[in-house]
Amino acid sequence: KDFSETYPFSTVSRFDPLKKEWISVAEMSGGRTLFSAIAIEKKIYVFGGSNFRLKANACEVYDCESNTWTPIQSMHLPRMRCGVAQYHGDLYVFYGFIFENSTVKSWNNAERYSILEDKWTLLEFESTPTPPGVEIRYHFLGIHNDAWYCLLEETNIPFRKTYMKSFDMKSRKEKTSRELPNFFYITLLPQCIMEKLSFKMTNVFFMLI
Repeated sequence: KDFSETYPFSTVSRFDPLKKEWISVAEMSGGRTLFSAIAIEKKIYVFGGSNFRLKANACEVYDCESNTWTPIQSMHLPRMRCGVAQYHGDLYVFYGFIFENSTVKSWNNAERYSILEDKWTLLEFESTPTPPGVEIRYHFLGIHNDAWYCLLEETNIPFRKTYMKSFDMKSRKEKTSRELPNFFYITLLPQCIMEKLSFKMTNVFFMLI
């Protein structure tokens, strides 16, 4: 879907699977679109996104018991549709993008959030250099066996390629890289289909390395 057709909302609803009904709960501090979220115990953490006024690095957490939202420390960089995961008690956001001068700019880095300290740490990592003139878009898949996995998509060349890579969580160095079939175009897939495909392809990738 064209990003220009997305709309920010602050409303939040909870689904009761027993009663099979939706219940409205407390709203976020402001409307968001293209944000990321993760549920940890009885809290939901929301990262980035934008409503064309809200900073795309703003974050907040929802307490399911008190039905309240609380702002937390903002990320170092503004991010939309970043990957998010929990690892050894901390939260991590990976990649994401922003709009800059009517173009999409993707980040090739991550940030670690300490829940106890309410503090973000920017994490750079070593990867194969991008060829001159080639733009790369990153898609986070998940963490497995102390490594995170991602898809890298070339976006501005006629015969673009897509790669699946893994990085060591501790050293943040690239471990493996595999080129995917040329017919695999991430941008042509709906987000929900892409996520389902990603997990299947990750499983296959685990078998290859």
